[in-house]
Amino acid sequence: MSFAQGQDWEVAGWNKGRSGGRIGSESKEAALNRARRAGNVSTEVKYGAGNRSAHSNVNTNMRKLEEDTETFKHDTVDRSLSQALQKARLDKGMTQKALATAINEKPQVIGEYESGRAIPNPQIISKIERALGCRNFSLLPSASVSIMRLSFLILPATFYAIQACDVCQYTSYACEEGVQDRLVCNEQGHVQVDDVFCAEDCVCADGYACVSLHLGCTLTSGQKIPRCISTSGVQARFDNCRHVSANAPSTASYNLTGWLKFRDDACFTEDCFAAKAMEKMKLFQCGRLVSVWKEGKNEYHFIAHGTLQNNSGGNYHIHANYQNETLENLTISKTDKCYTLRTRNTNNAKCKGYFISALQSSTLGSINYDLSWPVCVVVIVSVVAAIASVVSVAFFGLRASRTKNQSEPIPDGITSLQ
Repeated sequence: MSFAQGQDWEVAGWNKGRSGGRIGSESKEAALNRARRAGNVSTEVKYGAGNRSAHSNVNTNMRKLEEDTETFKHDTVDRSLSQALQKARLDKGMTQKALATAINEKPQVIGEYESGRAIPNPQIISKIERALGCRNFSLLPSASVSIMRLSFLILPATFYAIQACDVCQYTSYACEEGVQDRLVCNEQGHVQVDDVFCAEDCVCADGYACVSLHLGCTLTSGQKIPRCISTSGVQARFDNCRHVSANAPSTASYNLTGWLKFRDDACFTEDCFAAKAMEKMKLFQCGRLVSVWKEGKNEYHFIAHGTLQNNSGGNYHIHANYQNETLENLTISKTDKCYTLRTRNTNNAKCKGYFISALQSSTLGSINYDLSWPVCVVVIVSVVAAIASVVSVAFFGLRASRTKNQSEPIPDGITSLQ
């Protein structure tokens, strides 16, 4: 024999409440409103899918969920591109560890990229390209691999070098007689015009040095950005500015490029040390050195452009004697502007050499691509298909949205206006 265990705290007596939770003579509607205010009422909608003849709003997404085959996985590096990366590394004679050390990454990162398990990272890809000296890798997510494979067949390798450096998309024109137009970048994507910005992704061509010639400029300024300068460019600076001194040396007998590295550790010539001494004197708030040359035993001339510490700006001729790593008997005089950066030239009577358009060229640096008619057909069909897919997605999405709004059930108590 068992007895139920528990405690009953209900007050013993007659319960005078009416059925349905009503109290006293309270009506059914009043009791329902009281229950609603207390939060004891929940509303449910009948699901009429059991009656085949009834047109109920059955969940239309059930079939989509049942037939869904999407994997929801991250796009990884394509296998063929991984093999190309591995081949380039082996051609360089580098191990995975050596390549990882060169780009300051773990060896596992290189292994993942070569095995096709890596999730593409543009920064890592850029470092790998620079370490291997290659710019024809397009290690993009697998969703874009088919498009990139097609582009490899359509566009030449120069296209990818141009895309690596933005300045290669600018246009350069000759602005004086005897000078021919030339591209800002060569076929390898290297800058081949003087005074154009250079960086890790914008490498100067052979015969050009990537140097920074700024003076002062403690704050961020365009003067501090290094530029590509060639021997002929340094000579043009000197030829245009040598008129400030009657005893300037001849171009053929003087090394005009010895001072360019005055802001780098690779400063070994006397001209470079003299330029470094002038920079340490902090004569300019912000400016750039245009030209440097030596006359006699220790007499130096500097041409600079910028703003002095007294807030006066312009072009200046600085004359001093260089002895014991210091400048003595220094004089500063204002002079006419004798050189204009190629990037600031305009197509007028004062323009010399080249002027560069700041607007990006729609022809990618005026490169002409001679494509055969089958390739042109493929390109046109691809563009038309892409546009058609976007339009179709927008159309069917709008149509589905309207259908959904029309099929929503009308709540009780609301009359449909037809």
